[in-house]
Amino acid sequence: MTDDRPVLSDADEIRLLREIEERARVLCASADPLMRGQYQHLAGRVTALLAIKGEDVG
Repeated sequence: MTDDRPVLSDADEIRLLREIEERARVLCASADPLMRGQYQHLAGRVTALLAIKGEDVG
């Protein structure tokens, strides 16, 4: 079994992570407190991934 998915460049990975981070931060405005906490956690995880990639997350 081969993996036919394209290989992403670092720049593509960072661009996608930035898009996900932006959308997760929008979701943090959820009216549901349980989901809001989950979205905040998601945004934090994406920020951590960006930091691992060497991006400025300040």
